[in-house]
Amino acid sequence: MGCRVYGMSHRASFAEVRRALDNDELEPCFQPMVELATGRLAGFEILARWRHPKLGLMLPENFIGLAVEHGLIGLLTQQIMRKAFLSGSLVPTPVGLTVNVTPSQLRDLSLPRQIRKATEQSGFPCNRLTIEITESGLVDNFERALKITSELKAMGCALALDDFGTGYSSM
Repeated sequence: MGCRVYGMSHRASFAEVRRALDNDELEPCFQPMVELATGRLAGFEILARWRHPKLGLMLPENFIGLAVEHGLIGLLTQQIMRKAFLSGSLVPTPVGLTVNVTPSQLRDLSLPRQIRKATEQSGFPCNRLTIEITESGLVDNFERALKITSELKAMGCALALDDFGTGYSSM
């Protein structure tokens, strides 16, 4: 389930990212999360990788920013979730999956519906899904973020704060 990145660092163009999405070249990688005290597998964080036809697996810093900038991050996340959740049958119960959402996605009122659709189509239960959000995603539009996170919780998803202490709560 792990992914090894072979492609060299390559800052993609918007046209390349658009083509990658159109050709369904993005894929999930499953990064194990382990409890330090016990060594027990706690879950997998889903990471986006792009299987570039010439350069191999590309790191997210080479394409995620462009997807956010050009309004493609929702489509990118949908592709990654669909594939990750379909592979979810390989993840032993009760181990769960964690998916990151960007601050811009936390302003999109359709996000809970998109996640519900992906879980229903794959048969992966929401109660084994954690959505990672950032502080900036909460602060940008608190009322909207509260509505979206409340819907996600009502669906059974867990929520986690990603990169806590590196932004507004920085020491």
